[in-house]
Amino acid sequence: MRWEPAVEDSVANCLPRAPQIALLGGVAGTGLAYLAVAVLKQSLSTFLPRSSEIGVDGVVLLFALVVSLVTGLLFGIAPLHQALKSGVGASLKEGGRGTTAGRPNLRRVLVVTEVAMATMLVIGAALLIQSFARLQKTELGFQPDHVLTARISLPGAKYPPAGQVAFSNGCSNS
Repeated sequence: MRWEPAVEDSVANCLPRAPQIALLGGVAGTGLAYLAVAVLKQSLSTFLPRSSEIGVDGVVLLFALVVSLVTGLLFGIAPLHQALKSGVGASLKEGGRGTTAGRPNLRRVLVVTEVAMATMLVIGAALLIQSFARLQKTELGFQPDHVLTARISLPGAKYPPAGQVAFSNGCSNS
């Protein structure tokens, strides 16, 4: 099948660039994630126990990069598919402003979906921040300033289960 020159130019230029741009966005997001985790670990280390265990998960990063590539491919193919259906050469000869004359609904649906998802993300982030702020202000029911915690593992051969309970009761009573 022979395509019009304008379609061949679009395929040659747009299709390889869309995944590259999406992957670049994914890599930038990964860098931002590592930076945000480092800043949070440093700023929350005095308030948050076990903050040293906070980190970026490699499986989640791999998933995010794959989603970036797939999204780039899909959004690179969608305009080309639309251009092939409407006939780019005919649109250019008529002096049209683009290939949206035949299918403006796809673009509208994508814009509405994007705005809705962004709104949900902002609302979810705001609720999470509000819940975290409320959690920080909640009374614990005790003063944690002078509390000491310890984990003691007793060998099972020397301390049977009843002996372990007696040992822990003796520690908490003193």
